[in-house]
Amino acid sequence: MKNEFLRPEKDKDLTAAEYYNQFQIEHAILMANFICEWKSRLKYYLNDNNKFIFNDDARGKIEAGKEYSPIAILAKAKFNNSLHGAQEWVLMTLQDQRERYIRVGTNYFKIARKNTKAEKNHDYLKAWDKGTIITQFGPRFLDSIPIYTDFTLLPSHIKYQQTIGDYYNLYQPLSYRPKVGNWEVTKEFLEHIFGEQYDLGIEYLQNIYVNPTQILPVLCLVSEERQTGKTTFLNWVEMIFGANASMLTHENIESNFNSDYIASILLLIDEMASNKMDLVERIKTLATAKTVTRSEKHIANSKIPFYGKVILNSNRADSFLKIDNDEIRFWVRQLTKPKNWKNKLEDEMRQEIPAFLYYLTTLELKAARSRMVFTPQEISTHQLKLVVEGSKSELYKEIYEYLKGWFMEKGEESLYATPTDLKKEFFPSNNKFTVGWIKKCLNKEFEMTPEKQQRYPKIWGGNGNGTPYLFKSVNFV
Repeated sequence: MKNEFLRPEKDKDLTAAEYYNQFQIEHAILMANFICEWKSRLKYYLNDNNKFIFNDDARGKIEAGKEYSPIAILAKAKFNNSLHGAQEWVLMTLQDQRERYIRVGTNYFKIARKNTKAEKNHDYLKAWDKGTIITQFGPRFLDSIPIYTDFTLLPSHIKYQQTIGDYYNLYQPLSYRPKVGNWEVTKEFLEHIFGEQYDLGIEYLQNIYVNPTQILPVLCLVSEERQTGKTTFLNWVEMIFGANASMLTHENIESNFNSDYIASILLLIDEMASNKMDLVERIKTLATAKTVTRSEKHIANSKIPFYGKVILNSNRADSFLKIDNDEIRFWVRQLTKPKNWKNKLEDEMRQEIPAFLYYLTTLELKAARSRMVFTPQEISTHQLKLVVEGSKSELYKEIYEYLKGWFMEKGEESLYATPTDLKKEFFPSNNKFTVGWIKKCLNKEFEMTPEKQQRYPKIWGGNGNGTPYLFKSVNFV
């Protein structure tokens, strides 16, 4: 975020001419005095518009009565009438615009600025043509641009470093600093978001701020209702982490180019609803990846460390993603509408950010209980179980309903059946549900294993010989 208290003359968005004309009048007066030495009785005065006017011609560079800007005076006095030379000198000597360009490997980048909803004037890298730099500043300017071997990523909110050895750190410093204060509005909001798991929620946020390299589960906030706080939570964490948080769409995730977000510590996805398995797998991979390949158009790919944490929202509470039985990377919380909703909640929470960050620094960081900090039991929720059930295949649901009906009709406590038995009895004319698919469904989705070779009673009478699966009524009725 741009410093609101920055002195105007330190604003590096000013051009060289604007900067010199506004803030270097005294230096320009020295240059005008130097010009007066060219000719006896040559004098000047400075008008109300800070323009120099001379009383006589001099050396073919000065015309009597003509107005000259301060940058023009500098060009005539020191750079043989070259405005380009004068501007280059101002950039390198007074403004130090070298800091606004870097070279990484053989590629040049400009450190540009843009506004986002969460943060004004945050820096980002934009590939910049070498020839354009030379045209604007001259070839000597290239010698002053900092050179880095490659990109790297090392997030830190306590001891931030822009340069790591000879690598350029893509992570950016935060705009907020911890400060003692009140954060009651924020606390009330977080109690609503995390409910009975509030302490885990604080630990989750503490790890992001104090221990940002730690892998964390994918946090999923879901609700079929509107105005439950899902989007407000995303907006709030984006306020805190600024340029290090990226709002993503399906298109961003599926794109081959990721330079816009891959250095972010938070990948925020609003209104997530997808059954595309490749998209689901990509999100799962991001949740545990240690390194990623940074891909940008027209720039060579580079491998960097990855520390992104995924937070996603959805209005499809039971079916926003397909999640397997054994999946431990998702923390799913269902939200309800709060009893009281403040009209300016986000503004009040923004004011409390420094105090909340200070609170996180005062807490003792608990030891991780798993590679993603929390155990599956700690972050297990009823909603996660519903999503897992909703993720079952059509075949699973068909087998389940058939067996439920069988147990209810027969009143038996158990049943032996092979995949071939189930095919013949339940799907005799359904070519889509093959014996092989049924076996795979039993093994993976029902999490069953076949019994040893034996004789067993078949579903509708008679005996069979094989390796049947044992189904128990307690799991269906």
